[in-house]
Parts: sequence; structure tokens; C-alpha cells
Amino acid sequence: YFTNHLYAIAESYCKKEGIDFKELLPLIEETISRLKNISPSTSQTGPAIRSDDETMQKHLALLDTHPEMKRVYEFLSESIQNFKA
Repeated sequence: YFTNHLYAIAESYCKKEGIDFKELLPLIEETISRLKNISPSTSQTGPAIRSDDETMQKHLALLDTHPEMKRVYEFLSESIQNFKA
């Protein structure tokens, strides 16, 4: 149920920013597809796992007007960076 809630958060963000949530479906479907063959801990992608601080700062700036989503982004990014399988 956490995954669905994260989708709901993403959908809310999309609505506020004038983005069709369905544009995220290819990314969601690709992520789900990889789980059939690859462990989620080894298939993690994105700026947090790469320690790409520049990209993360850009994302955080985009979330300045969405403080709760910004906290979720910060928490999940920190969790990704500190995760030990």
C-alpha cells in the first residue's frame, strides 16, 4: 500500500503542475518489468544512488512549492543513499 500512496502523491503533483499522470506510466511499467528478473536493491537508479547532488538540488528546487512532497523526496533519497542490502 505504500507504493500506491507514492503513486497518489505523484498524481497530485502532476495535477498541480499540469502534467498528465499517464506520462509516468512507461517509467512505472519499466520498473515493474525489471522486478521480474532483477532484485530491486540492485536495479535502483536515479540521482540519489549516483550521488548526483546537482540533479537532486534541481529536483528539490522544483518542489519548493510542495513542502510535503519535498520531505518525501528528501527522506527517500537519504534512504536510498544509506540502504545496505
